[in-house]
Order: sequence, then structure tokens, then C-alpha cells
Amino acid sequence: MLDVDYLKQINDTAGHLGGDRALSIIGSILKKSTRPNDIIGRYGGDEFAILLPNTPLENVIIVTNRIYEYLQGKKVEGDFGNIPISCSMGVCGIKIQDTGFANISLPIPQSKIEEISKMLIDGADKMLYQAKNNGRSHAVIGEYINIFDKHK
Repeated sequence: MLDVDYLKQINDTAGHLGGDRALSIIGSILKKSTRPNDIIGRYGGDEFAILLPNTPLENVIIVTNRIYEYLQGKKVEGDFGNIPISCSMGVCGIKIQDTGFANISLPIPQSKIEEISKMLIDGADKMLYQAKNNGRSHAVIGEYINIFDKHK
């Protein structure tokens, strides 16, 4: 999960066109920072969800670093000067080989897909909350989730 830091203040200072421009810049950076088979989508007002299938943790770290590198120095023009764009990220994942997921019978029931999706979103959201509460403009990477243990 990625949250555009202070988007409300960008909207208030640079107008909604400025906020739209900030979102567009972030979207372009996400597209440039990921592979063609990765999935990027706007998740809410100031949030994006990024899915990096079959990506080991060390490569996820490379992607997050690349996003911050491309974002460096990006600004939106406002009435009172240029406003820097920054973001916070929360990362969560599952290790298929460690969970037995590879042995699950196909097709996967819709209820299981929804359950796994919710677990990933909740986990990434917790990490994002930590990033935002610890100064913003950085990523917090959580532990892998065991999708077969509902108590985690």
C-alpha cells in the first residue's frame, strides 16, 4: 500500500488540479518502477495498491527504493511555490512455498480469495500506518503472513 503524504494539503494549496497532478506523477512512477505483470491500482483517495507477484523480499525492497529514487525532487506547483511530493508505504506478503498454498486444490474458492486479499490488505495497511506515524516518506516492511493460520 502506498499513501501520498499530505495530499489534502496539496489540494488545499495547489487546488484539486495540483492534487490530481501529484497522483498522476505517483502513478507514472509506480508504472516505471514495476514490471509489466505487476498490478498497480488506485485504492482510495490518496492510496495505491501494488501487487508484486512472485517477488522475493529483497526485490520488493529494490522496488520501494526505486519508487523513492524516482520521486526524489518531484513537486507540484502551487500558489505559494512548489510543493514536494512524498509517499509512505506499507508492505506485506505471503510465501507460497512456506504456507502450503501451492498444494491448494483448484479452482480456489472465491471465499478463500477474499479472505487472503483481506489479510494482505490489512497487513499492508498496518505497516502503512506505522510508516505514517513514524515520520512518513518511508516504507515499513512487515513479516510474511501465513494465510492458513487465522490467528496471525
